[in-house]
Amino acid sequence: MQAYKEDIPDLFHSNALLVISDGIEARVGSLTPDPERYVAWRTIDGARVDPLGAMKELETLVRGLLRRELLLDYLRHFILFQDDGPLVKKVAGYHQIHAVRAVVESVLVASSPKADASRRGKGGAVWHTQGAGKSIEMTCLAAELLRETPVQADTRPRLRELLSHSAHFGERDR
Repeated sequence: MQAYKEDIPDLFHSNALLVISDGIEARVGSLTPDPERYVAWRTIDGARVDPLGAMKELETLVRGLLRRELLLDYLRHFILFQDDGPLVKKVAGYHQIHAVRAVVESVLVASSPKADASRRGKGGAVWHTQGAGKSIEMTCLAAELLRETPVQADTRPRLRELLSHSAHFGERDR
């Protein structure tokens, strides 16, 4: 990959995601991180992991990530740029995008005046282990909640300020 980036840099200017596969195993990532940051996409529906079984990573990735609705959402909301040094593009993993989408849905239901009393005010929680990508996920979650929920006018500028220190979403100056 590095040779292509050096020899044909124009090819990568508009690149959002890279899928690397040998036809069986498949990984997804972006241009700037180290190769070990390329990860398998292990779900189609966000609920079941490795639903097609062993030796079906590419099909799982294609049927899961590359579905039109999910891919467009992913490209719009789950690619970040870290610029506290050299610009680094970061992309969310399957567990991060599905967790964010589930929490946003839960928050929308819990904050609705029509919500069942047992759900009202209970948006949910996400548990992680060390190295699971909490920073990317929480940045994406905060941005999604800003887009999807009514936020008090005095809170919105502070949230935007906090987000601006974490990452940029697809644009350098947002």
